[in-house]
Amino acid sequence: MAQSRSGARGSDSVGSRVIALLGSAVGLVLILLVFSTVVVATNVAKNPEISPLDEYVYLDYLSKVPTQGFVRSGEETGELARQEIACRGVLGYGIYGDPCEGTSFDADPLYPYGGRTGADIYAPVYFAVTWVAAQPLVAAGVGLLDAGRLVNILWLSAGAILLLGLLRTLGVRRGVSLGLVLLTMATPAVFWSTTYVSTDAPSLAVSAGLAWAGVAIYRGRLHPLWLPLLGVMAVLFKVQNLAIVGLTAGALLVMRVLDRYRAGTGRRLLADRVIWVSVGTVVAGLAAQVAWLAFRSAETVPGTEAAAIVTSQAPLTLRGLLSESVRFISAVGASGPSDVSPDLMGVLVVYALSALSIAAILVALLRPAAVRPSTLVISAVTLVVALATGPALVIATYVLVGYYIPLPARYGMVLLPAFLACIALFLGSWGRRGSGAIAVVGAAAALVALAT
Repeated sequence: MAQSRSGARGSDSVGSRVIALLGSAVGLVLILLVFSTVVVATNVAKNPEISPLDEYVYLDYLSKVPTQGFVRSGEETGELARQEIACRGVLGYGIYGDPCEGTSFDADPLYPYGGRTGADIYAPVYFAVTWVAAQPLVAAGVGLLDAGRLVNILWLSAGAILLLGLLRTLGVRRGVSLGLVLLTMATPAVFWSTTYVSTDAPSLAVSAGLAWAGVAIYRGRLHPLWLPLLGVMAVLFKVQNLAIVGLTAGALLVMRVLDRYRAGTGRRLLADRVIWVSVGTVVAGLAAQVAWLAFRSAETVPGTEAAAIVTSQAPLTLRGLLSESVRFISAVGASGPSDVSPDLMGVLVVYALSALSIAAILVALLRPAAVRPSTLVISAVTLVVALATGPALVIATYVLVGYYIPLPARYGMVLLPAFLACIALFLGSWGRRGSGAIAVVGAAAALVALAT
């Protein structure tokens, strides 16, 4: 009996240690690392076809970045990308190009965009980092396409961990933080960005990391000059990241101004380097994008034009602008009209995150005295940026090409950390049981999405 009790106590002790480990910061990171690996590896194995979200031209860019550095506007896609699309086909659209078993893949009209690239608008940062990270897998015999897809394990792990760190730094309970991060993994946006080679793959990590840096700068734990450096890098990953650059800089600026006035030093705003850095970060991000577009234009293949991208085109109207203004806040975590067959769990998660985001922001704005100043600022700036990003993007596109292209919802993926921060702060008053319930719901949603 004594030995039995001793064994039981030993078993209880081991169980308690395991539970304590899983509940610790290290344990939460391990959970996210393991789950990210399983999500990406499982989805990549289940989806061999080329993604309709431009994966064909992204693969072409990925294959050329070690020798060319970047792809030029008007250049033809290479044999590797053409062979993959001819053999694998495109999900929901079928086979393109020459016969898979052939040795020549030079019939330009048979390939998307007339055989030319459609990825030249992107700076090479994402492709260069992904290519380097894929090389160990390539050396082990994995093809470049699958190796590039599996690099998404790193992108998703980084995004999940940085998002968790952001929420915990904002004072959100562990259960709420973990549950919301896992719920994010059930969104269509995460599926499409981490199952295939996609320029959206780093978006979660880039945006969560930048927002976390903004919080650290506000609290004096990180030098302010990191913000413009990170902002420029974010924009060079993808221009849509300007949204999180503006949101982070804007929230930091407003908080700093409020702090100055509360401390009675409002007249010394111009002497505050954090305020100058906040403004300079947006300017630097815009300048980086303008510089890349100028370089891209100068490097266009002589005698060619950019590939004609077949998509919905319409004149720009006030109704269109209003529609785009609510595009991202009404479809949090969605991927967009190019979704071939979004699963039911993904749809439910998008509805839930959208409703919670709107509720969280409205509660903060309508009851400012009931929330902390930081919660009010984050909610207000998130709303402004979310409403302004869509119209800003379509106006920029209209100026460049002369017509209005409805935006896919996946462009709003960069705002996910901000929406989740609003939700987390909204749910922050929940007790331990509520926090645990959110963790369970998030885990269940992520597992169901993975299984389906």
